[in-house]
Amino acid sequence: MKLIPLNEAIPFIRDSIQFSLIPEDNALIAFDTDKYIEEPIAFHSHILEILELINGENTIIDLHSILHYQKEIEVTLEDVQSVISYIDSIGILESEQFFLLQQKMDSEYFNSPIRNAICAGSSYPKEKEELHTYLDSVFSSNDSEQTIDSVAALIPHIDFRVGIEPYVAAYKHIRFTNAITFFIIGTSHYSNLDQFILTDKDFDTPLGLVKTNKEIIQRLHSLTQNKFTKNDIAHKPEHSIEFHAVMLKYLFPNRDFTIVPILVTSFQHFISSGKLPTESQKIQDFSNALSSIIEELGSNAYVISSGDLAHVGKKFGDDVDAYSKKEEVSINDSNLLAKLELGDKDAFYAKIQQQHDSFRICGLPPTYSLLASMKPLQGTTVALQQWYEEDTHSMVSFGSVLFQYKEEIV
Repeated sequence: MKLIPLNEAIPFIRDSIQFSLIPEDNALIAFDTDKYIEEPIAFHSHILEILELINGENTIIDLHSILHYQKEIEVTLEDVQSVISYIDSIGILESEQFFLLQQKMDSEYFNSPIRNAICAGSSYPKEKEELHTYLDSVFSSNDSEQTIDSVAALIPHIDFRVGIEPYVAAYKHIRFTNAITFFIIGTSHYSNLDQFILTDKDFDTPLGLVKTNKEIIQRLHSLTQNKFTKNDIAHKPEHSIEFHAVMLKYLFPNRDFTIVPILVTSFQHFISSGKLPTESQKIQDFSNALSSIIEELGSNAYVISSGDLAHVGKKFGDDVDAYSKKEEVSINDSNLLAKLELGDKDAFYAKIQQQHDSFRICGLPPTYSLLASMKPLQGTTVALQQWYEEDTHSMVSFGSVLFQYKEEIV
């Protein structure tokens, strides 16, 4: 472990590092949303006293002085140096140590033909048989009524552990599709490299490899005159495609299907400017290219928007406990889903834009992109749910909508 010099400013804690305090265990858990630190790291909660003093300017000497003389904590200079050097060695600080780690891991990712599962072992079981048993149980406990034929769907990307029901509510109908190419348009949570970010990497899952349709990925780049980045690092830490790759592999274990993984970045710049996303030439170009391929594939294609609805509460920057907004969130979600049931992408967007996206609807970019890339659709809501996280006084809402072509509805 390389020791950080005593009199040098300690680098900032990386933006992607999130901490969760578990009082009953007297522990602080660190998570890296960018997944450069692959597993959560547990610390004694006392480390908070040190972490709170890291501001990009304080040195180890400064930290020791504050802790020892102002807070009267019995700690040596060597102890502080050891702690700071350790958290630097594992990639928590925005330092040279981390950038070397990042470069190494990014290089390994770029050179691999496979995108490894990042949520296996946390959001869902890592072992094949255990995952299969788990999914068998959640599907068998959800009896299916009359099947809804559909060509597209909005389905959440919420963690299976807190919101598996809306997945099942949609996929119990999708399992009857004959499609062999699944376009998965997901929210990009960790990168804004470009408006649309594609990857041709195959997706590994505990149930087996899910192949990406490399020919269609290349055609999308070609039809859009290679306007969109080919840097696919955004897919490495992203969960919004992975959950659906797992579901599809479970439902169609013997089908020779492929996926087309597409991440969509924030629409905040459109919301701020008051413009429709389809006024953007890049969005027009991508939507037109995607539309032509989907139409060409016909019934062989199925399109999934992987997106959640509201994000409210202190975890997301609100001053109030999300529980006090529970009813308000429910009403707003119902209004948004009503727009989607009509297949009206611009009314869906306008409702969010009028509120300046105060509910933080992360499903806006992928769902709008889906509707912009297909013939007129009409939807049926099959699930709507909320998850309240008591520790952070925050809430996420999410739902599932199945879409049919309007001209096919009698």
